Amino acid sequence: MLGGPKKKLLQINNLMDSYAKNIVHIGPSGHGQLTKMVNQLCIGSLIQGLSEGVALGKKV
Repeated sequence: MLGGPKKKLLQINNLMDSYAKNIVHIGPSGHGQLTKMVNQLCIGSLIQGLSEGVALGKKV
């Protein structure tokens, strides 16, 4: 996933195809960083939930 002007994506598409299986344009500049922050919040919540489950399991 990446953000930025679509015109630039068309210019670098061949380069990105060499190392990326799926390329998704998600909006203007800054949206790539926003998507990464949302992903990190989701992963952090999962890790917190798993650790709470392990801690509860150890107490029982």
